[in-house]
Amino acid sequence: MEYSIRPISNEDRESIMDIFNHYVENSFAPYPENKLPYQAFDMFRQMSHGFPTGSIKDQNGKIVGFGMLRAHNPMPTFSQTAETTYFIHPEHTGKGRNKDE
Repeated sequence: MEYSIRPISNEDRESIMDIFNHYVENSFAPYPENKLPYQAFDMFRQMSHGFPTGSIKDQNGKIVGFGMLRAHNPMPTFSQTAETTYFIHPEHTGKGRNKDE
């Protein structure tokens, strides 16, 4: 399957929040206790302002994941560092690599 990556845009709001909320509901990671509303997408955009972002789409145009960089720490000594955040749609995890590739 082929994938494309492009910067996250407002049209990605619902797909990205649906993927994120899957992990809120089904993961032990330290995420919010409850699903976030679609408006929380604006918080993601704000956190990653000035850093690269990417929505990953399959060959049919469906978002199957997203990633972004955001500031690691506000202290000046960390000004050149960033934290990576990414989430993959649950239907696209655990696939491994094709042995024929």
